[in-house]
Amino acid sequence: MKVYLHTEAREISPTARSSFVDGEGCFSFRTLILPKKAVVTFTFRTAQFICEGTDSSRKRSEAMVYMMTRKYFDAGGIRLSYLDNEQRGCPVLLCLHGLFGNARAYCSLADALQNDWHVYSLDQRGHGWSDHAAPGHYQREDYLCDIIAFIESIIRESPVVILGHSLGGINAYQVAARRKDLVRALIIEDAGAVEQDDASFARDIVDCTPTLQELGKSLEEFGITDPAYFLESAVERDEGWAFRFDKDSIPESQQNLNGDWWEDFLGSSCPALLLHGGKSWVVTAEHIREMAEKRPNTTFRIFPDAGHTVQLDEPSGYTSAVIEFLNRIS
Repeated sequence: MKVYLHTEAREISPTARSSFVDGEGCFSFRTLILPKKAVVTFTFRTAQFICEGTDSSRKRSEAMVYMMTRKYFDAGGIRLSYLDNEQRGCPVLLCLHGLFGNARAYCSLADALQNDWHVYSLDQRGHGWSDHAAPGHYQREDYLCDIIAFIESIIRESPVVILGHSLGGINAYQVAARRKDLVRALIIEDAGAVEQDDASFARDIVDCTPTLQELGKSLEEFGITDPAYFLESAVERDEGWAFRFDKDSIPESQQNLNGDWWEDFLGSSCPALLLHGGKSWVVTAEHIREMAEKRPNTTFRIFPDAGHTVQLDEPSGYTSAVIEFLNRIS
């Protein structure tokens, strides 16, 4: 299936989720199945589809579009990008992706929370549409200061709920430990209180390939057989397909992420939900249970068939668990 934006005559490649993205906004469709050929015209909240069937007939239909607007802010000299569903007046949920990820990962969740939550999703430094920082500026405090500055200068409402995956999960509970006044609750996806991993392979990721398929296949040499998570950060440039994340900085970020963070995890007592993939190679179910036992107001849910990215492997269960938790704390 190919989808075209009439307004810019620009071809968009669908991602693993049902989202279509341009440089300014992210459009998510909750229950929409398009035929093999479709021309899409976007307006603010409605999309008009002109679809060609196999009998060459043309049909028009409309569906609701839930848009997250891309915006930028300055965080101490580095420009960071974020997505905003602009549901002002609703409680705030701030989403933080993991290493190699980007803010767009939470468009489908924002869709499910439409009209109930004001969802922000931040491209953390070195990822997505945010600037790449200079070497040496991917310390723990760099990430945490970005998030605190974002809450104080952009959201300007607190406390907020922070949802984070992996890197984003550790960032979330470390912000909560340092600034309890800013954090209402935590949702932590597959991140432990102790982190020890190696991302040195990132430096060897190919710079560019002629096709998106080849970009995904290039990851096989690192043992990555399912490239869906990485391809969420793919972008087509004049020279071909590449990743938006700063691959040379990823090892530095991971090295600084490694450590024993029990003191930070136990440093706050706001309600927390731990989401864990039973097939994760990053953290064990036993460790997740220990985290829930040691920290007050903390519950957990294990998805036996999911890996490190529960949101991709079990999207329906993931969304249901998040909504149930948000309803409980509201």
